[in-house]
Amino acid sequence: MASARVHGRHEREDALTEAAPENRPRKWLWLVVRLGVALLALGWTLSRVPLEEVTGGLLEISGGTVLLVFCAFAGVFVAQVTRWWCVLTAYGASGIPHPFSLLRLYLEGFFYNTFLPGNVGGDLLRAHVTRKLFPGWGGGYVIVFVERVFGLVGLLLVSNIVLLFWSVPGIGNLAPLGMAGLVAAFAASILPILARQASNFVPGKPGKFLANLPLPTRPVFLFGAIAASITAWLFVAAAGHALIVTNGDVSLQASMVIVPVAMTAVYFPATVAGLGVREAAFVLLYERVGVDSVAATAGSLGMLGMQLGIAAVGGVMHVLWPLRIARIREMNALD
Repeated sequence: MASARVHGRHEREDALTEAAPENRPRKWLWLVVRLGVALLALGWTLSRVPLEEVTGGLLEISGGTVLLVFCAFAGVFVAQVTRWWCVLTAYGASGIPHPFSLLRLYLEGFFYNTFLPGNVGGDLLRAHVTRKLFPGWGGGYVIVFVERVFGLVGLLLVSNIVLLFWSVPGIGNLAPLGMAGLVAAFAASILPILARQASNFVPGKPGKFLANLPLPTRPVFLFGAIAASITAWLFVAAAGHALIVTNGDVSLQASMVIVPVAMTAVYFPATVAGLGVREAAFVLLYERVGVDSVAATAGSLGMLGMQLGIAAVGGVMHVLWPLRIARIREMNALD
């Protein structure tokens, strides 16, 4: 029996080895496309402003502003971990790790999302580590997908909530986007329910996989996930505003609308962590409210620098504190 299992494993490994060269050119092509889009968008942004003025704008950012932005990003991660915890709780996860362990996982996932193309590597990492919180192996992956959708929903809702109370000249009606976000949140929430219903008609292992997907046993926590997501994007908007007002004159209300919309670039698949597309969005949107391109470019590059710095912290943590060791010592509920 054991030899048969070993033989079968070797056959699967051989099949994967044979298939890998066929997929490799496609992966490299997609990587080239993403890098090309990022460089073109970034090049377009930088071509519209004198580099020495942008450099001067970056140097105008004070240490106090950097500290304020760092604290805002700390709030972002606390809110994002709270959102993840709420989704895990809503879907009945067993033995949820300590919040500090979830925070560490989120930071390390942020490292992979930032430095690897596709903006999903860190999410796959988080899903893989937490996969045993649910009976079926796919539960952790579905939960991370739902959590990411709720992140996008919070992004859209922040801009719409601000526009309900304050009119921002130059910014049109974003209500359709907010409504689309709520629909997306609802669809993501009931997706496991629909999938389990469909498992009755799907034979074999795919049907078993669908039948084991987690259900929202405590759905009230999904409202907490939405609230945490809105909080996270309010912190992101505050960080962007602090960087923009160093060189430009703009209201906080305008930044609360513009920064979340501009940050949708991180969800854009044909780039690397939104690089280039985010900077172009900052310039185009802030120009509509009277901020010159130099200030907008300096602010967007400041956001990029903070993102890279925090992602690097996650990378260092991953090297010094490997996940496998952490699972043994701290997450004994997983293994």
